[in-house]
Amino acid sequence: MGFEVLNGVLYYPHQQAQSSSSKLVAQSCKAIVPYNPPPHPHSGRRSRRRRNGDPNRPKPNRSGYNFFFAEKHSMLKSLHPHREREFTKMIGESWNNLSPEEKMVYQNNGVKDKERYQKELKEYKERMMTTSTCY
Repeated sequence: MGFEVLNGVLYYPHQQAQSSSSKLVAQSCKAIVPYNPPPHPHSGRRSRRRRNGDPNRPKPNRSGYNFFFAEKHSMLKSLHPHREREFTKMIGESWNNLSPEEKMVYQNNGVKDKERYQKELKEYKERMMTTSTCY
């Protein structure tokens, strides 16, 4: 007893006092103040901001790595359904080990998708301009 370091304040409001001196102490100490620790500023998960964007806006382009990741992830998920957390590291390592010729296949897909996005974005902006001038 006496060796522990305690944080906070201990109160015994419902304890029956056995002697008259302890009754005086119990009566004089009727204020019970709950201990509320300060909240931690970064505890738990981060809250993500939602975009209030237009659902008609075209989807952004994907890079060559994104195409590679999607292909490998679907393959690994079917083989190992309970090891999803390790997939990112495994896929990243396999991307780094690809030869430049093998990467070029995926990067060409990324270039095509970028062209698609630019074309769709241009059409979207033209539609927005025509609808905004009508009002």
